Amino acid sequence: MSMLEYNGYFGTVDFSAADRVFYGKIFGINDVVTFEGTTVEELESSFRSQVDDYLQTCKEIGKEPEKMFKGVFNVRIKPELHKKAVFEAGALGQTLNEFVEKSIALRIEQITSFTKRTIGGRTYPGGFDFVVEEPLDVYKPAGKKPADSKRALATSTAKHKAVATKKPAARHKKK
Repeated sequence: MSMLEYNGYFGTVDFSAADRVFYGKIFGINDVVTFEGTTVEELESSFRSQVDDYLQTCKEIGKEPEKMFKGVFNVRIKPELHKKAVFEAGALGQTLNEFVEKSIALRIEQITSFTKRTIGGRTYPGGFDFVVEEPLDVYKPAGKKPADSKRALATSTAKHKAVATKKPAARHKKK
């Protein structure tokens, strides 16, 4: 995914072949602010202009401009995981917030240590192009229970291995 950055805001970048135009929107805010251009320069100029216009409009109407990263967010997890996190944090002498922050930082480092991404001329560690190896129980095809998914995946894997290791039939020679 390509992104533009200006004044602390990020903008998505897409292309419409039918309209022959680049377009995008400010990423990570609830307000819908779009921009477009037929060249990269027009797109960048339109993005910067729309960010400035968004900030000016917020000022005129007395609204606080949204920032996508405030450092505060709600997380909904299973009660048992919540309990385990509280106990682990306590055992480490940390608050739950410290424990969650360090856990997220560690996981992001694991995921993103393989790639770098350039956004708006700046290089950031990590990025959007990565593969995450998850435990088998998160493989949940639509309409199937996790247990069914495990069985289906294990069966599929076993069949694949059986086909891959099957020896070719012996050929009979004519006499």
